[in-house]
Amino acid sequence: MTWYQIPELPHEQLPMPRWDPVPTIWPTGQRGEQLVERGYSAATVRDHRRVPPATAAYAILALTPHGGTVLDPDCGAGTVLVEALRCGRHAVGVAHGRRWWALSRANVTAAKRQGAAADAMVLPTSRPQEEIGTADLIVTAWRPPADLTPDAGHDKGDDRLTATLKWSRTMLNPGGHLVVVARARRLRGYLLDGPGHIHKAAMAARLAPVARCIALTTPLDDGRLVFQPTWTQRRSADRVERLTSRPVAVPAHHDVLVFRAPPAATCAAAGALPARGPVPARLRALVDQPELADVRGAA
Repeated sequence: MTWYQIPELPHEQLPMPRWDPVPTIWPTGQRGEQLVERGYSAATVRDHRRVPPATAAYAILALTPHGGTVLDPDCGAGTVLVEALRCGRHAVGVAHGRRWWALSRANVTAAKRQGAAADAMVLPTSRPQEEIGTADLIVTAWRPPADLTPDAGHDKGDDRLTATLKWSRTMLNPGGHLVVVARARRLRGYLLDGPGHIHKAAMAARLAPVARCIALTTPLDDGRLVFQPTWTQRRSADRVERLTSRPVAVPAHHDVLVFRAPPAATCAAAGALPARGPVPARLRALVDQPELADVRGAA
């Protein structure tokens, strides 16, 4: 499935609307993601599917008001929560597993000690929805199952992602945004269509697509990409090259998909289909704002 194809939803009889994605490039390139310099625990690198701090900060600044609430339904190491605190937003994270709960709490505590004034909490999956509350923005990462296989893994991964986005839809305030960050993922040498799976799951969750963006993971120098792959990236590419006997490129960006919950006036409309949501002007203009200096400085 590609971004332009309409996902097949057997339980829906009405056709899904077509729309043209709005491309946006986020200048969030950074070397090594600056985890140590920004006060993250050294164990944060174990979360290989985490949302990069600069990418999370860009989305939070663009899509939430000061003092708003940011939620990550699968927070992992807690990078989204920490960047929300740094941006002056309240943060709520749901940790899947005691290891991630402890690590995300450690990162949040470190951010609070460094002067973050907003509130944050990390909850296990067993907590009821009423205890979490609603959010102005949800930011999370695409986390395909570790046991993904060509035969059955795609369905399994889609089911998990669809369930996560459906739950997230109930946690969004009317008109709130949901952002999913997809890192490049290969299976037996072939690049998986992460954006396609995310778009299909979002349509099933009745979320309106807003934009498909590119978040750079490579710094810019006078308008040019300064491509310096890490040792881990180069090692992974070398392994795939040995398996496939073909050259493999190291990605210099992540895909970022932005969706929007229906506004309050249309939430109760029976059978309403998600139409294309308006692109916030700040999503394009933020690069010129002074408050993005910390995000650009991460490069």
